[in-house]
Amino acid sequence: MPLMTSSRSICLMLATASVIAAASLAPASAQMPPNVKAGRQVAEKLCVGCHIVMPNPPNSTVSAEIPAFQTIANRPGQTADTVVGAILIPHPPMPNTNLSREEVNNVAAYIMSLKNRR
Repeated sequence: MPLMTSSRSICLMLATASVIAAASLAPASAQMPPNVKAGRQVAEKLCVGCHIVMPNPPNSTVSAEIPAFQTIANRPGQTADTVVGAILIPHPPMPNTNLSREEVNNVAAYIMSLKNRR
């Protein structure tokens, strides 16, 4: 797996931190709790072309360079906020998903629900 250049890595970290900071400023009453089931439905519809979205799939036709959702969830230090940042500020080869903030939160909740399910 190729390593990111340090400037790309720094840009991605700064972008993610900006998204997290902006999200933390939103009033708590405006944020709905994430819905794991709805996140799974969005993932099954929009993300399966590139990612393995189900835990422990029997077969995979997706590129080995693109991580499975379960792999993403189990990265050291991974949180729902970092997943949200990666979705909101996509990085090559990930396209802009044009998801609502609620959908992004739901997909992140679904991804994190796969943590330690190996």
